[in-house]
Amino acid sequence: MQRLKPFLPLFCLIAAMVLCYAILNHYFHIFQLPYIWDELGVYSRAAIYLYEHSLGILPNAIPDELSRGHPILVPFYFALWFKIFGCYPLVAHIAAACLNISAFVFVYLILKKYINVWLAAAAAFMIFLQPFILAQSTLVLPEIPLLFATAAATYFFLSNKLWWCSAFLIVALQIKESALILPLAFYISHLWVKRKFELLPLLQVLILPVLSFALFILIQNYQRGYYFYPLHTSLLAFDGYTIEHRWHEFRDFLLWEQMHFILLLVWCIYVLYIRPFKSINWRQTSIIFPLIFIGGVCFSVLNYYLSRYTIFFMVPLYCFLIISADAVANTKKSHVFSLLLIGSGIITALLNIKGSKEFKDTDFSYTDHAANLQATVTALDSNLYAGRTIRMDFPLAACYWGDKNGYTRKADYTIVYDKKLYAEFEVLTYPGNMADTAKLPTEAKLIQSISNGYAYARIYRLLEEKDYR
Repeated sequence: MQRLKPFLPLFCLIAAMVLCYAILNHYFHIFQLPYIWDELGVYSRAAIYLYEHSLGILPNAIPDELSRGHPILVPFYFALWFKIFGCYPLVAHIAAACLNISAFVFVYLILKKYINVWLAAAAAFMIFLQPFILAQSTLVLPEIPLLFATAAATYFFLSNKLWWCSAFLIVALQIKESALILPLAFYISHLWVKRKFELLPLLQVLILPVLSFALFILIQNYQRGYYFYPLHTSLLAFDGYTIEHRWHEFRDFLLWEQMHFILLLVWCIYVLYIRPFKSINWRQTSIIFPLIFIGGVCFSVLNYYLSRYTIFFMVPLYCFLIISADAVANTKKSHVFSLLLIGSGIITALLNIKGSKEFKDTDFSYTDHAANLQATVTALDSNLYAGRTIRMDFPLAACYWGDKNGYTRKADYTIVYDKKLYAEFEVLTYPGNMADTAKLPTEAKLIQSISNGYAYARIYRLLEEKDYR
């Protein structure tokens, strides 16, 4: 029993995360959900393709429309689970959750290097609870795998195990291109701590990871004819207006969405005003956390921005806030304020779990969207639509792209995608293509409306074919 005692905080953290998933599954059925949006249209289909054909990590292992130029380690990971446990959304959601739990084990191990073990467990759980992380943590998307690789690389870097750090940096770069900021952040941090040039660390944390990504894009150019997916390169922007717009989007997310400002306010009051900032006994290696954060922000404002893309660099920010708050002094008073910081983070997270009355994949509001898609698919299976032609668009149309995406249907009708072709009915959805309502012919008749929370679908009867055009 004494041997297990040092591991008790970690066991409690893991138990708390598993219990949290059980509660979420009870209320939101997160493990029974079909795929939605990007996981429905791209990532789950890529994993299913590898499952149905053959496992591989080279660019041409999956069709171009499914890889979108990204490294395919994420589809490979989920496809491997499918091979072992069967190709079901339940398996994919559990695979994602397991990776997230593993990521926060590393977050705990990182925090434990700086603060009390029980405080580290509580802080890790607080970060785990943040809705923008928790809502992503069961989806077939690259954000949580990238967080796992980032957390693992950071832990091994702080433990001075640079070969392991190098391995996980390579993994990160085979998950998503945004990980390119990591080797640079790690090497700058190493120079900050050591204050001298060393060839081996340069090779381990910078050269080898970058070369691994360079090898991938060279192979991609050979197999597909491009280094980076043309759509993604078109989204890069260096003009002031676009950068400012993306910065404002991130700033609004950082400060106002999900009440992040409360946590930041508590931290600022404590660190900047209650104690002189210079009195903090900074650990030199903690520079890695703000470096990852700053690098991630810079990449986000130059690239296409989505709030979920921030996860891998927002977690280091949370770690930095906790560590710096507790670093003022190793006294009961400092722990009280650290607990206040953790407590405020937990409370604001719980208040924002379900989210607002609009579609977001950074809180559990997306469960209404999934429910509405299934309800619409079920409504279209009625005898009224049997043998008819129905026009639809993404995301509803994606529910019919394969039979392993979790949507139950008969689909005894013909789906029309081309807006120039005749169809007897048309379905518009929100989220989705509800804006196309303005393009409907004036004679179109609304015959059915289906609602689930904020999400809804409308089915219209169109013109007779003889009157079409």
